[in-house]
Amino acid sequence: MRLITHRDFDGMVSAILLKQMEQIDKIIFTTPNVIYRNKIYISKHDIISDLPYNKKCGMWFDHHITNKNNLNIKGSFSLEKSCAQVIYNYYENPYLDKYKELIEATNTIDSAEYEIQDILDPKSYILIAFSCIVIENPWETDKYLLKMIDWLSTKTPEEILEIPEVKENAEKILQDIEFYKDIIKTWTTIEDNKFFVLDMRNGKQASKIAKFLVHALYSTVPFGIIIYESKKRPDLIKINVSYNMFRKDINTDFNAGEYASQYGGGGHKRVGVFAIKGKERAETLIEKTKDILRKIKLE
Repeated sequence: MRLITHRDFDGMVSAILLKQMEQIDKIIFTTPNVIYRNKIYISKHDIISDLPYNKKCGMWFDHHITNKNNLNIKGSFSLEKSCAQVIYNYYENPYLDKYKELIEATNTIDSAEYEIQDILDPKSYILIAFSCIVIENPWETDKYLLKMIDWLSTKTPEEILEIPEVKENAEKILQDIEFYKDIIKTWTTIEDNKFFVLDMRNGKQASKIAKFLVHALYSTVPFGIIIYESKKRPDLIKINVSYNMFRKDINTDFNAGEYASQYGGGGHKRVGVFAIKGKERAETLIEKTKDILRKIKLE
């Protein structure tokens, strides 16, 4: 049986749990867009985790609000903080209890419920998760994630961070955090004391950690918009809209994931991302997104 899972930390931990409970012969990492566009062969012998539903699959596990449906499906959907938590709850098997600490860390990572110090000086599972975003090539990322599945299944976080390949990636992330602290401030504006806008268009090259770091640098600002160009398609502008991950005191009716889904994207209540083709249309939607955030009433 194949497992088709998300190319991120939650997708990887979901794979660890499902390998314990099902006969998994092969693991394939991919992205939601590939599932949406039917760009991958799927059959009844496949399990999909942490990705949109496809009616041809045999089992499905997910937690993204934009993927919710009311179909009678083998597997489980629940609005948990991670897909790993959905899988753990589904099986209710004491054998999975040994992964409780890992699942709790995955909940923090996938729901972005970090403390500021987790971003400025990451450690343990959080640093391991950040080590996975250093690699730009998807094929190299997949190879790294497959190895990480074995490491996370058998080693402690401290042991994993001593593996040369992981140590190198972790050190790169720590260097990027120091390097981009000041640069991000020159790329970011604060509007109406309501939201920050980090604009990384026009050839600005930044580590993926920048999307986390901006929240820590402007931790009191309620919302944020991050804009960047697709590396593969420069005409495709990606827009990330979110609650500030450190303003846990703010809870409004605004659902970032549902908003993003209007434009072919998705996410959770507190964070959504979508991609728009064409600079003019992207600019229009950036301004629309700003207007929506301005109108949100904060108690």
